Amino acid sequence: MTSLHGERVQLRHLAAGDLDTLWRWENRSENWQYSSVPNYHSKDDLAQMVQEAPKDILETGQVRFIIEIDSGVAIGTLDFFDFDPVHQRVGVGVLVAESQYRQQGYAFEAMQLGLTFAFEQWALHQVYAQVLENNLSSKRLFEKLGFVKAGVLKDWVNLEGNFVDQGLYQKMKDG
Repeated sequence: MTSLHGERVQLRHLAAGDLDTLWRWENRSENWQYSSVPNYHSKDDLAQMVQEAPKDILETGQVRFIIEIDSGVAIGTLDFFDFDPVHQRVGVGVLVAESQYRQQGYAFEAMQLGLTFAFEQWALHQVYAQVLENNLSSKRLFEKLGFVKAGVLKDWVNLEGNFVDQGLYQKMKDG
C-alpha cells in the first residue's frame, strides 16, 4: 500500500524526504505531552524509522503514516503501534503537528481512513488509544470516532513535574 486517499487528506508511508520534517516535529517539546516517548530523537533514530517504514506490521509491530492535505503539505502523523496479532489489537495515535491545521477536521478524516484500513487489513478486533485527561480536543476526536472510554490511569504521565491522568479508549470492530 502506498497511500490512502480521502476527500481532503492522504495517508502515505514515511519516505526519506520526511526525515527533516519528522525531526522537527518529534523534537518540538510542546508535542512531547502527546507521545509515549517524550524525549529528543536523533536523526539517526528517525532515519532508522524511515528505513523500516515499508516493512510489514508483523515485522515491526508498528506503522507510521504521514498525513498530507490535498495541497501535498505534510501536517502530521498517524501511528499504529503495539500490534498484537494474537489478541487482534493495535494502539493508535494521531498528531497534527502544524498548529495552523488543527481543529479543521483533518485528524478526524485521517483517523477514519486509518481505522478502516487497519480493521480490514489486519483483521483487528479492537483499536485502543491513550489520551491525557486534559487534552479535551483529542478526547472529543476519539469519542466522535466511536471510541469508548474504558478506564483512567491515575497520575500516569509526568508533565514537567505535574502528574496527569490518562484515559484509555477502545474501539471495537463492530462498534
